[in-house]
Amino acid sequence: MELAAQARALIAFLTAQIPVENTGDLGILDSIMAGVACGYGATALADRYLLASIDTMQRAHDRHGAELPFAGLDRLALRLGTLVLNWSRSGRAEQAAPFRARLVALRDEATAAAVRYPADAALGLAALAAGERTEETLRVLRDACDGYDELRQGIADLSEAAGYGAIFTPPFVEAADLAVELGRVEEAFALLERAKSRALLEAMRDRETGVDPADPLVAREAALWAELRRLRASGMDVGGSVDVEERRRLLVRRMSASEEQSRVRGELHDLWQQMATTHPTMRAHRMAEPITADEVAPLLADAGDAVLVEYLTGPFGVWAFTLSGTDLTARRLLGPHDPGAVAATDVDGWADLLASADDDGLRELVEHPVHAALTAPIADVPPSRPVYVVPHGTLHLVPLHVLPPARTVDDAGAAGPSDTADIRVRPRTYLLPSASLLRAHRSVPARTNPRGGEPDRHTASVGRVLVCGDTLGDLPYARAECAYVAARLGGSGRTGAAVTSTWLADTLAGPERPRLVHLACHAVFDRRRPERSGLVLAAPTPGASRNLDEGMRGRHLDGDRRRGEPLDPRAAAEPDSGADLVSLARLAQWN
Repeated sequence: MELAAQARALIAFLTAQIPVENTGDLGILDSIMAGVACGYGATALADRYLLASIDTMQRAHDRHGAELPFAGLDRLALRLGTLVLNWSRSGRAEQAAPFRARLVALRDEATAAAVRYPADAALGLAALAAGERTEETLRVLRDACDGYDELRQGIADLSEAAGYGAIFTPPFVEAADLAVELGRVEEAFALLERAKSRALLEAMRDRETGVDPADPLVAREAALWAELRRLRASGMDVGGSVDVEERRRLLVRRMSASEEQSRVRGELHDLWQQMATTHPTMRAHRMAEPITADEVAPLLADAGDAVLVEYLTGPFGVWAFTLSGTDLTARRLLGPHDPGAVAATDVDGWADLLASADDDGLRELVEHPVHAALTAPIADVPPSRPVYVVPHGTLHLVPLHVLPPARTVDDAGAAGPSDTADIRVRPRTYLLPSASLLRAHRSVPARTNPRGGEPDRHTASVGRVLVCGDTLGDLPYARAECAYVAARLGGSGRTGAAVTSTWLADTLAGPERPRLVHLACHAVFDRRRPERSGLVLAAPTPGASRNLDEGMRGRHLDGDRRRGEPLDPRAAAEPDSGADLVSLARLAQWN
C-alpha cells in the first residue's frame, strides 16, 4: 500500500506537468490497492478503491474511447466483474444490481473476447452465488468458457493465458457441475475435459504424429509448425540483460518475432481448417482439442472393451462419469442434494485421514464410507474389463484403485465384512490425468501379472524404459516402486544420489532416447510462477544445493524445496492446485 501511494504521488506530479488533457493511470493504482486491501480483509477500503478505479476507467473511456493508450473496455469489464462477483458472494446482490446492469450492457456491446470473457465469467458465477442454477446461468457460463478459449487462441505463447485465468478462473468446473445437474451429461463431460486437458495437450503438441510425412499437406504443416517454434524461441525474455543497447536490440527482435508469429499462426489456422476432414486426428493433436465422449468410445473398444470412469469435484458435489461401450452415464457420489449422501461429518473425517499421509492409516481410509462411495463406480466394473480412471482435484491424492473389503449381507439385511476382509487392489486399473490421453494409448493395456508370477514381457514391451526415483533417500516405497516397474516393464531402476539433473538430461538427449520415463520422487509447485515448479533430484555433488534456477534445455528439473511449495495433501483442496500433473507433464516434454 505504501508503494502504491508513492506511485500515485509520482503519477499526480507527472500528469500535472503535461499541458494537455491526459488519462492519468487509468485507475490501475486504485485497482492494485483494492486487491491488496481485499487480501488483508479490509473490505470497505477495497470497495472504495475498486469503485474509484471503475469511475476513472469509465470517464477515460467516455472521453477517449478507442484512442486510449491501453485497452479500455477489458479493464472496465474486469473491474466491474470483480465488484459484482465480490458483492454477490457477500450477500450484497441488491447493491450490485446497477453494476451488474452496466456489465450486461458492456458485454452485449462487446465483440472482443477480452471483454466478453470476464463479463460472462462474473455474471455466471454471481448467478450461481444467488442460487440461480438454471439453463440461462449455464448459457452464460458456457459463453465465458468459449470466450476464454478464444482468448487463448489469440495469444502468441499460450502459456501467457494464465494471466487471464488469475483474474477470473475459467468457470469450466462450475459449468460442468451445473450441466450434469440439469441432465446435460455429454456437455458436462466435454466441459470437464476442456478444464483438465488444455495445458496438458498444449505441452504435447510437439510430439510426432503417426501420419505420412510425404503428404504435401502434412509436410507444409510441419514446416509452419517448426517455423512457429523457432519464432517463439527467438522471443526470449530480455530481462536478464543490463546493457541498454543490448536490451533495445533484443526488444526489437522480440517485436519482429511477434509480428511473424501472427502471420505463421494465421497460415497454420487456415491449414488446420483444411485438415478437418483429411487429417482430423492430427488437427486435434496440433490444436490441443480436448476429447469428446463420441471419440472416447471407439478408443475404449480398441483397448480390450475398457471402461472409463472420470470424476468431477464440483462446487455442489462429486460426480462420476462412466463410459462403457457407447453409453455415457453420470451419478452423484457425494453432494448436498443427494438424499442418500454421506454425512458431512463423515466427509470431514475422511478428509482428515487423507491429509494425514499416514501409511498405517491406509486401511482406515479405504474402509471409510466416503471411500466406498467414491470407488463404487470402479468396483461395479467386472474385473475382466480394464478401467481407465481420471481423477479430478483432490481425488488425484486418493488411491482410487484400492477398493474396500467386500461386504456380505446376512439374513436380517445387516452388512458385515466378508470372510476375506482384505482391502483389494483392483486389477487392470489405469490412472490418467485426462481422458484425452487415450488418443496416445490405442493398444490393449498390458495384462496384470498373476500373484507371484513373472512379468508379462510380451505385452509390456513399450521400447526403452527409464525408471528412477527416491532421489533424497527418504522414500522407501518409491524405491520399491522403481524396482517393481523396472521388473514389470524391463530394464533396471536408478535411485538415490545417482539421479541428478545432469544424468537425466544426458539420458534423455542421448542416442537411445527412452520411450517412457517413470519418476518416483518429490516435486515442488509454485502457483505464481508455474515455470519455477520442478522435480527434486539429487545434488550433482554431495552438499551442493538443488537450485530451482538450474535449467536443463530450458526446463527446470532440479529443485530446491525451500524455494517452492511442496505438494501438501491439504493444499490439494484449493481450486488452483488441480493442475499439478500438468506441471509435471510440461517439464517432461523434450524437443
